[in-house]
Amino acid sequence: MNLNIKKFLTKKNLIRAGFLLLFVLTVYLITCIFQVKSEHGINQVEGMYWQPEDSIDVVMMGTSHVHCGINTALLWEKYGIASYDYSGAEQPLWMTYFYLKELYKYQTPEVIVLDMYAPARFKEDYQYTWISENIYGMKFSLNKLEMLSVSVEPSKIPSYFPSFAVYHSRYDDLEVGDFSNFFWDGDKKEDFKGYTPYWNTRTQQRPEIFEEEDSAEKYFGIADITGAYVAGIILCSIRDSEYIAEKMDTNSYMLFGPVFFASIGLKTNVESVGMGILVFSAAFVAVGLISKIIGCGLAARLCRFNRLDSMKIGVGMMTRGEVALIVSQKGLSAGLLTPVYFTSVILLIIVSSILTPIILKVLYAKDNGA
Repeated sequence: MNLNIKKFLTKKNLIRAGFLLLFVLTVYLITCIFQVKSEHGINQVEGMYWQPEDSIDVVMMGTSHVHCGINTALLWEKYGIASYDYSGAEQPLWMTYFYLKELYKYQTPEVIVLDMYAPARFKEDYQYTWISENIYGMKFSLNKLEMLSVSVEPSKIPSYFPSFAVYHSRYDDLEVGDFSNFFWDGDKKEDFKGYTPYWNTRTQQRPEIFEEEDSAEKYFGIADITGAYVAGIILCSIRDSEYIAEKMDTNSYMLFGPVFFASIGLKTNVESVGMGILVFSAAFVAVGLISKIIGCGLAARLCRFNRLDSMKIGVGMMTRGEVALIVSQKGLSAGLLTPVYFTSVILLIIVSSILTPIILKVLYAKDNGA
């Protein structure tokens, strides 16, 4: 083996490379989950990048009248026309021009169909209502910067560029679809040809069937898990705290604990776990474990602990348990987390619970040996 290669393949360099790979993977997963998605134009322009090169014969461009009204599947099944709805809500004509330039980087269609609804209705009097739908899906390029320069006033550009600047505002808006936007979902993205029918219907708010339960969240505006923690602190300070703890331990291990973990297990969906979920779960577990070691270990180093003790603290904090389950169940109840990805949380808890005592034993053995 070459001497330079041997010098490079040191333990430290391999660890650095591993952390770099983990960082890139983390950024990719966060970007895929938090990037803005919409059926009114963003999905249409983003989906075009997943089409095989030079595979589209006819491209429809213009406003949402295109992707809501032109059925690309019907054109293929009935006439054998490979088409794509490459449009955005109320898209002005000058933005269509830059869409056309972007299109020809990847496709050379035989026919371009242009919808004239926006120029006929709005002329040059364009508002900002739907402009984000025509910006966020396009990849970063000089073409996108030129489109922004002629479409958005300079003072408003930070609201639309860079796209990740708006990610922080999406925590409360995450939906199930946000967790199926990875490279292993490429087949679904390739099948999407922009067509998104709109039937002009609106869903009604689901009526409350059951009365709101009495909880800390209802009366004090705090989460129920926080209320339970505060109640525990209060009970510890009263005179009969030891007696209460003794009685509650028995009830907890005999009744409440098994019921809680059984209810969690019933919500775990193993049947639909595929290769994509396994890859995601492995990355999720790796990030969950390493982030604890780095975060807590670094904090310990800042507090002047030595390297070995800092590692012990980081590894000791690595275990996930009831809190992770409760938070995940909250996400599951709110529809932010699907049962398939809930399995990844269970896997993290199992792996961290098994690895933590093993690694700690090794670290303490080194300490005793020293």
